[in-house]
Amino acid sequence: MTQNKAKVILFVSQKGGCGKTTNLINLATASMFQGTRNVVILDCDPQRSATLWQDDNRDDKVKAFEYVLPQVVAPKQDVMPSQIVNRLLDQMDEIWIDTAGFVGYSQDTAQMYLNDILPLVDLIVTPFKASKFDLNATKDTLEYINHFSRNINLNIPKLLLLSDIKGGEKGTNYALALLEPILSLPSNSEWTVMKTYIPYSGLFVKAHERGGNAFVPRKIERVTEAYVSALLEIREQLGLISESQKRDVVEDIISSLQSTRQNASKEKRQDELDDQE
Repeated sequence: MTQNKAKVILFVSQKGGCGKTTNLINLATASMFQGTRNVVILDCDPQRSATLWQDDNRDDKVKAFEYVLPQVVAPKQDVMPSQIVNRLLDQMDEIWIDTAGFVGYSQDTAQMYLNDILPLVDLIVTPFKASKFDLNATKDTLEYINHFSRNINLNIPKLLLLSDIKGGEKGTNYALALLEPILSLPSNSEWTVMKTYIPYSGLFVKAHERGGNAFVPRKIERVTEAYVSALLEIREQLGLISESQKRDVVEDIISSLQSTRQNASKEKRQDELDDQE
């Protein structure tokens, strides 16, 4: 059990399909590979995308590595997310929260969950794909979060994560150019674009469809390294790591991937043997 209260990281965007669930799952997994054992994903999306990733889409090859994948939990009917978070704060190191792909109206479950959980959050991440369709949704998301933050005096890091970027630097520059008119507004001065971007990969998409990710059943080179780097940016924003420490940590995590996967397979086989006794 952790000795300090858990850090709570919220992923939010008005638009579905922008990569909230995918990015959150991989960042939470990166944290576990770094050695953070008490990591949980709270699935507040009524579509239960993270839950489906855990329960329905996982093939046998991926199941061998479940010991190094974060656990997903979801609020039951009539249970608010804040109740779950408050119970977990003293038991976990990190709570990663997935939300619905839209900001609804006042009676909508998605907005009710979002308003309920925001006061407990330590950091907000909004993924952004380089498209004009995502741009309008991102603008609306930032406006909503800004409005709510002012009402409750929520002064926490707010990050934009460039996702599914094609074309390397060219794709990144295009995404930044799309965001520039929004980020130049004084009302969005508290938002920061993360230095790390997540590159597109067909292999990564297939791994995720099987219930895996950029770490299991095998690492996917640039995508894996990007998620490790993005995790460390988040840790730096939370005051858990310094800039000078980040490079060494990235190298340590990448080099330990193979041994961590091997240990997970051994634990899985031992449990199967124990069950047979």
